[in-house]
Amino acid sequence: MSESGSIDPDRVAEIIAKSAADGPEWRGSGYLVTSGEVLTAAHVITGMGSITVRFNARRPDERYETAEVAWLSAKADVAVLTIKSGDDTKAADSADTKAAEPLRFGRMADRDEIIPCRTMGFPRFKWHEDTKVRESRLAVGSIALLSNRKSGHLEISLPDSSGIQDDGVHDPWEGMSGAAVWSRGRIIGVIGKHYPSEGSGSLMAIPLDTLFDQLDPAELDTFCRLTGMPRQFGELDDVLLPDEAALLLAGFAAQLRDIAPAQLDRKSVV
Repeated sequence: MSESGSIDPDRVAEIIAKSAADGPEWRGSGYLVTSGEVLTAAHVITGMGSITVRFNARRPDERYETAEVAWLSAKADVAVLTIKSGDDTKAADSADTKAAEPLRFGRMADRDEIIPCRTMGFPRFKWHEDTKVRESRLAVGSIALLSNRKSGHLEISLPDSSGIQDDGVHDPWEGMSGAAVWSRGRIIGVIGKHYPSEGSGSLMAIPLDTLFDQLDPAELDTFCRLTGMPRQFGELDDVLLPDEAALLLAGFAAQLRDIAPAQLDRKSVV
């Protein structure tokens, strides 16, 4: 497995939602998991009357798409948006071709391990007043798997984000919710929330492997059909590397197979 994530920036989505036509805009993040579906957090789009998804903002292949909710679980705080066909098809052919490439989803064991992770979205603190642009943020960090065991959520530690300034009014990470979380080339979750008490260098994420316990079979089937995630838990890729003892045991077993026949013939012992 690759130690790095496999984020495709062309598939990173900026979600712009409104509860009413003349109401304020709410921002979130997401990821295009198929040619027409965007994975995000449920609270980003719950109660919204209109949803717009933007890709590659301020770039030559920038495009806006109208979207609607295809699936949502308030309990899990995970949602899937479907992009509607519209007139704005700039660069759509190339983007859809890339998005048709299947993604890989991962699972994690409940053990004392720290795994690398990365996520990309559009948090509020990346607003640049001089250019009037909310920039993207590629956040690179790690997850200690035994943290947050009561809730089952993931605690993402981001050492390079510990000095982010808080204006005292808005959460600096507002808008990052819904961003896909990657580890070793697999999607393992979505950003759910930032707890100010844990500092600016910590984010909470919702692990997708917990959906197998939280959803009923029909809900899980729909989510898997829309996103391409395997329907069976065991078909998710384990993002944990084998521990040293397991590697030694596997190596010893391989050596035995090389030097000994699969089955010994019966022979009398003298």
